[in-house]
Amino acid sequence: MTTIGFRQATKADFEFIFDLHKQTLGPYVDLVWGWDDEVQRAYLERTLDLDSTEIIVVDGADVGRLNIEHRDGELFLGLIEITPDHQGRGIGAHIVQALLDTAFADAKPVRLNVL
Repeated sequence: MTTIGFRQATKADFEFIFDLHKQTLGPYVDLVWGWDDEVQRAYLERTLDLDSTEIIVVDGADVGRLNIEHRDGELFLGLIEITPDHQGRGIGAHIVQALLDTAFADAKPVRLNVL
């Protein structure tokens, strides 16, 4: 049975988060703006909010990151990234369904950000 958990991101996770972002959204960023490691690294350093970032852990391995904000009157899914080798296993669907269940129980809408 797959165990999905979360832990708070720390500064020590920066390289994992950068590599994850490059693997998951890099191809899309490259198509639209062009991928430049230096530019993307500097952007991530400026914009990464560790307080709202959790590392997705599956069976003890770091496999992704999640940004959820509990805003007044809504839950906001800002980002979910899962390593390509763990995609297609229902991990993201499980996380999103749990978020929807929480929002429904709290009578709050869910908003999300997409690229």
